[in-house]
Amino acid sequence: MKSSCAMIRAIGVGFQYAGYEIPSLGSTELEAREGQLIVLQGENGSGKSTFLRCLAGLMPQFYQGTTHGELTVDGLDAFAADPHEFFGRCALVSQEPRSQAFCPNLFEEIAFGLRNLGLKENISFRVEEAAEAVGLTPFLGHSVRTLSGGQQKLALLACHLALRPKILLLDEPLANLDEDSQRRLIQLIAREKSQGTLLIVSEHQRGPLSAYTDEVLTLKGPAVQLPTEQPLPLASLPPRLAITGWLAKDCDWGHQSVVLSDINFHLPTHPGLLITGANGSGKTTLLKALRGLLPPRRGRLDFNGVPLKKQKISQMASVIGYAGQHSDQHFFCLTVKEELEASAHLCGRYDANWLEWLSQQWGLNSLAERPPYHLSGGEKRRLLLAASLAARPELLLWDEPTAGLDSVYQNRVKAMISQLQAHGFSVIASEHHENLPLERRMHLKQGQVFV
Repeated sequence: MKSSCAMIRAIGVGFQYAGYEIPSLGSTELEAREGQLIVLQGENGSGKSTFLRCLAGLMPQFYQGTTHGELTVDGLDAFAADPHEFFGRCALVSQEPRSQAFCPNLFEEIAFGLRNLGLKENISFRVEEAAEAVGLTPFLGHSVRTLSGGQQKLALLACHLALRPKILLLDEPLANLDEDSQRRLIQLIAREKSQGTLLIVSEHQRGPLSAYTDEVLTLKGPAVQLPTEQPLPLASLPPRLAITGWLAKDCDWGHQSVVLSDINFHLPTHPGLLITGANGSGKTTLLKALRGLLPPRRGRLDFNGVPLKKQKISQMASVIGYAGQHSDQHFFCLTVKEELEASAHLCGRYDANWLEWLSQQWGLNSLAERPPYHLSGGEKRRLLLAASLAARPELLLWDEPTAGLDSVYQNRVKAMISQLQAHGFSVIASEHHENLPLERRMHLKQGQVFV
């Protein structure tokens, strides 16, 4: 049991980002002590990530804006203390772990924080202990950037666990994780709680954590109603192309090492396809390969009868819409509106009615003038899915489309997949939970494809 009593006391805490007319976090009250698990709930954009950043001592030191109320974290004034005072005592595992990795391999990534604390002995033991806790021991010599999205999230958690913080802040920790990894993470949360760690967890999936939860804090952001589903503007849809699909012959794929080996398949574009498999099984690798973003290390991949490597990625944008796991990697415009319209302009397929329908269906109208990087994780996901449709492509490749979305928009994804397929679009998506309305299944396991 950790001896010191970690405590959080929030009295009327709020935050309004600079340049925003509406606070992103309304008046919030919380008192929490060591050994508790507090679950944050609320719709996308309700302020969960913002509140966690406040608790981590990042506001307004790293995010410009106006703070409200009083916030004490382990005896520190979170709005005034130097951020370095939080290091080692309060740890935040964010929704975008990839942006925080910069060391050559996972071992050095975990060891980096320990060395900054001045620890000279037992570094290897602490690193291996943390990696074992999240199930990543076999990957200690790998670059974090070559791991799957779910594995990257676990890697960032391991970096913080090695520091043995008093307070652990987890933002959507169960998203992007397969069932085994989710079970391991829940067991880890239970262990940390029993050892006296105070855990604050933002999570849409409340059920798996309910047995260990001491309090549920529901945040309510600006009132935004879910847009009513509207039929596709059929007049905006161009004639459908005759596409035969993909043909793979003796293909290997991977970055530093082979992830998918000796792959052979004929993959027609219709009907829709759901790709399943554990974290690290190659789902993201396969989707990147189908989009032409990752040439095979060996073998040949044809699309519509032509080697994919001979087809320009820019020209493929009007045929294949792609939405990967890491939203931030896709954004390059200054506002949500510009980001939504970018590919339509670049492909010469701009249609105002189509773009307005997308903006309305994905709840982006109220966010139109915001910078994409300032959105919540769920709002970024909605923008990315909408942008993948902007050029009215023939095919959609979606990697974990429901990850980070609240239940309302998860249902919207399912409804939209059905609607799109009914009007000639083809959807190929990866997902850990087999609840998307896609007719065919492809399962990846140990570098092999099972159809």
